[in-house]
Amino acid sequence: MFSLTSGVLILALKKVFWGMLVNIWSRTLRSLSVLVATLGCPLWAAMQDDTVRLSAHLKTLRGLKAMPAAQYEKIQAEYMDWIDRRMTAGIDLEKINRELESARLIPQPINETTDFARSDSGYLGRVVERGIRGADDLIVIEAAITTGVYCSEDVTAIIYRRNPVKRAGWINGQRLDGHGFYLTGIAAGEELDGSRIIATGWNLTN
Repeated sequence: MFSLTSGVLILALKKVFWGMLVNIWSRTLRSLSVLVATLGCPLWAAMQDDTVRLSAHLKTLRGLKAMPAAQYEKIQAEYMDWIDRRMTAGIDLEKINRELESARLIPQPINETTDFARSDSGYLGRVVERGIRGADDLIVIEAAITTGVYCSEDVTAIIYRRNPVKRAGWINGQRLDGHGFYLTGIAAGEELDGSRIIATGWNLTN
């Protein structure tokens, strides 16, 4: 038989125990809320099927010192199709980049002192919009694929018609195994017959 004193002690311990559980649960919910807000999507939302496939293919290219042209062209085509589906669906670039980050397809920043020889082959850069002079009806998206060691990010300029959004073409610099080109400028003009001319400038990244 419990005494009054022991009964009061047990009751107090129960209150402390439940108080601790409530406190832990409250902290867990707050952490989950922050994570959901950061990701911008429910925690239970699975990656899109095409993101899973793209991620799996990119993983096979990790650690290469110089990505061969044939492998680059294959992943470039898949990546442009991946972007197309989101652009034509009206998904903004912030959400597209958030999806890439959630899938861990964007590498950690390079420390120029300690990571000089690090290969980020098989990773992607953030998708960004680039202004194009002389063509308000076009949208240019820069999509980068890292092809090897340090400063080897290769950019493809994907050109979309604005209304409705549809890919009109794409341009990138001359392919060199293990090296990349970044876009320095892009402008558009028209010929007398109404055809469109797109002029671009590129710099070798490494």
